[in-house]
Amino acid sequence: MSEKPTYEELAQRVKELELVVSACKNEVELLSSFIKHSPIPAFVKEISDQESKILFASDNYFDLIGIPSSQMLGKTMHEIFPHELAEKLTREDIDFIQKGKRLKLDKEINGMHYIINKFSFMQGGNKYLAGYTVDITDQKRTEEELREREVLFRELYNNVAIGIAIYETPDDGKSFVFKELNRHGLESGQIKKEDVIGREIRDIFPGVVAFGLLDVLQSVWKTGKPRRLPNKIYQDDKISLWVENYVFKLPSGLLVAMYEDTTAKRQAEAAKDVLEKQLVQAQKMESIGRLAGGVAHDFNNMLSVIIGHAEMALEDMDPSLPSYEKLNEIKKAGERSADLTRQLLAFARKQTISPKVVDLNKTVESMIQMLKRLIGEDIDLAWLPGKNLWPVKIDPSQIDQILANLCVNARDAIAGVGKVTIETGNIELDESYCADHLGFFPGEFALLAVSDNGCGMDAEIVDNIFEPFFTTKKTSTGTGLGLAMVYGVVKQNEGFINVYSEPGQGTTFRIYLPRYGSKTKALPTFVKDIPIKRGQETILLVEDEPTILKMTTMMLEKMGYHLLAAGTPNEAIRLAQNYTGRIYLLLTDVIMPEMNGRDLSKRIQSIHPNLKSLFMSGYTANVIAHHGVLDKGINFIQKPFSMETLSSKVREVLDGSEA
Repeated sequence: MSEKPTYEELAQRVKELELVVSACKNEVELLSSFIKHSPIPAFVKEISDQESKILFASDNYFDLIGIPSSQMLGKTMHEIFPHELAEKLTREDIDFIQKGKRLKLDKEINGMHYIINKFSFMQGGNKYLAGYTVDITDQKRTEEELREREVLFRELYNNVAIGIAIYETPDDGKSFVFKELNRHGLESGQIKKEDVIGREIRDIFPGVVAFGLLDVLQSVWKTGKPRRLPNKIYQDDKISLWVENYVFKLPSGLLVAMYEDTTAKRQAEAAKDVLEKQLVQAQKMESIGRLAGGVAHDFNNMLSVIIGHAEMALEDMDPSLPSYEKLNEIKKAGERSADLTRQLLAFARKQTISPKVVDLNKTVESMIQMLKRLIGEDIDLAWLPGKNLWPVKIDPSQIDQILANLCVNARDAIAGVGKVTIETGNIELDESYCADHLGFFPGEFALLAVSDNGCGMDAEIVDNIFEPFFTTKKTSTGTGLGLAMVYGVVKQNEGFINVYSEPGQGTTFRIYLPRYGSKTKALPTFVKDIPIKRGQETILLVEDEPTILKMTTMMLEKMGYHLLAAGTPNEAIRLAQNYTGRIYLLLTDVIMPEMNGRDLSKRIQSIHPNLKSLFMSGYTANVIAHHGVLDKGINFIQKPFSMETLSSKVREVLDGSEA
């Protein structure tokens, strides 16, 4: 198929046609044949005062109109069209002839675009109207596509997240003048477009010479080969950023430099490296925590048996016997071991706690005298409480643990005379601070800081101090669990801890605990040496560890209670269903096969509605302590427990209101 002639070619043919028509006005047959076979739709009309009649027309004219030539050729408008339309068309043709004008009209018909040309002439006293139509649909589509592409290019050019600069070279590559610079380039260069266009690159960015970009531009201009300038730091008197460039030459001779600001990317990569190191450390601490928690859980069970049997044996033994003191030492060793497991559980964040809203100043104040005795007379203890301190929610005993461990560490870091300072205050952490301290988040916090002027630590030691069993002390003077416990307590209470230390410059531990919005509650008074409290009620005891089940049964029976003992939850349910009397208390472990302690409590309460429950565990479950925090109103006793503690807690639950 031959190519469709262009608009210019068709226009030229039309001019030639007009010349032929003018020269051959009397050659009617020749004119008719010429028009009939015209490559463009064309027509000639004879116009009178009242009518407009088609004399000649090309075949493709009739195709365009959509009416066969037999129905139009030689006929007036009134013979072809309905009266109103015919009147309108006839009047238009007569008016056109009378004015003697030429017309060129761009018109869309049925989705196609045409240029319509009309002109009039006189011959032998007759008036004639001629016209032709050029199909410019393809041309219009091409122009529209070009406009769309230009808009698309302009949008991409201005909104792409890289800088694009286009340079002219008026002096054969010696200087490079800005012809275009996109929006990103203007923003990264901190300049305005009107200050850039038409100016030489060194006037705008004097650092390009030292950066090496000028050499790259000159090389690409001479060779025509694209070049890449690797990622490096760009600096001048206005800006400083990491940037990577790619330069190429257009066929027109213009040079294009595409450059990416990689500053944020490099900062993100640096932050990622720090975050990955922190993640590895967190994963290591978490793994150690799981191991420590599991060991402590099992060890607690064994200690419960040791301490329980020792207590019962001591109660039945004459204190004057030589073995009494030895057995008492066994009990004390078991209790010290229980303290060790609590430290392990604190590090693992697995110990169960009873948080209260407290005033840190009052809590610390109550410990000052004890801490002074702990660190000795040679060390001065300074207490600097902050004013209007925000309250926090934490188990008060955990504050005691934190302060005791930090003060003991401070004492050991001081050779001879020294000073330990405890401070509190309010602090707000903003996003910029948290961006530089990974793991922190913005908010309001109460600050507890413990500082010393001791020997300090180097960076390697600081990186490891919170790991369990890591210690710089002699084996006989430290277990390496003190700071691990502090770390676990702080994390369990959704706080942060920072360590600032340099060799010879002392150490500061800064602990941030989230602010609590309600009023503080008074700290409870803890009573030591609680006497054994007895009773006669029926207790359903559920414990899946046989040795603890046996030992706890013996303890409770020794206190006078009637015991129903079960080794599994299902066995406990059967006992409850078959027991005809009243069961006053369910004493159950939290984590067991078949079902957890809370679900078991609900099942038993459906059988014995007035039943009260007391939960025990050496390991936390979400049922009783979501993320290590006791739900309000839940009765709990921590393993391992003494006979005195158990007797007191049982009576507290039995004698108290329904939980």
